[in-house]
Order: sequence, then structure tokens, then C-alpha cells
Amino acid sequence: MKRSTTGLVIISILVLAVVAAAYLVTSDKKQGSLSAQCAKGESGLASVLGRMTMQSGTDSGNLTLTVDNSTCSPIVAVTVSASQPTIAGVVNSTFVDFYGSPVSASNRLPSGEVASGYLAVSGVTVGQQYKLTVLVSFYASSTPQTLTVILVPGA
Repeated sequence: MKRSTTGLVIISILVLAVVAAAYLVTSDKKQGSLSAQCAKGESGLASVLGRMTMQSGTDSGNLTLTVDNSTCSPIVAVTVSASQPTIAGVVNSTFVDFYGSPVSASNRLPSGEVASGYLAVSGVTVGQQYKLTVLVSFYASSTPQTLTVILVPGA
């Protein structure tokens, strides 16, 4: 009888230790979350991923951009311009969509969300390097974040 009681106590202690360890791992992961970051007064950064694919044997293709809002404020505008060299139609373009409409003051991209969009382009050379400037404007700030994307289109 004494052995079974001692065994139950040891098992109970082990179970409590495992639960405590799981809690510590979970709470440690939450420290790095966006909401924890915002609660500490940190602002975070938006990021952009780009891709340009070309239709074989032509100078036409698609420019695709994805914007990840890892900031503490909603994004109210994403404006894209190709500067070196220029691409026709990619000057102050607002083609990045959130739920089917361009990101705007009336269609904000919330914190922690992702928006993407594509634009048909032409006059582009496969293998040529293109520099895009992406201006991201925030609801709570008059200063936009400027991001640069370098793309080399492939077939």
C-alpha cells in the first residue's frame, strides 16, 4: 500500500512538472507575438515580397507583390513605382488588394494580415534587373515606410 501511494505522488509530481514546462514554452512563444510587441510599445515593420514572371518569347508578364503587415497600425495605402528602369504602368500603382479591393483608407490592411496583388506588365526584358519602390502608408502615422524590391524577371 505504501509503494502505490509513493508511486502516485511521484507520478503526480511528474505530471505537474510537464504541465509547468508546457506553460513556460507557450508563454515564451507569446512574448514574440505581434500583440505582445505592440503592448510593449514597439511598432514593427511591414515587409514586401515580389515576383515577376514573363510569358515565354514575349516582353509581357505579371508582377506580383505580397505585403505583410507586421506593424501595430493598419496600412491605408500601398503605392508601387518602378524606377530603374521604368516599367510602363508601374508608376504610383495601387494594385495590392485586401479582400478583393485595393488597400486604402476605407479598406485597411489590419495588423498581422497579408495583402497581395498582381499587375500585367509589358516592355520587360527577361534577365534585366528592375528596382521597385513600395511606399506603405499607415493609419496612425503621416510618415510612410519606403521599401525597395529588386526583381529579375524570368520566363
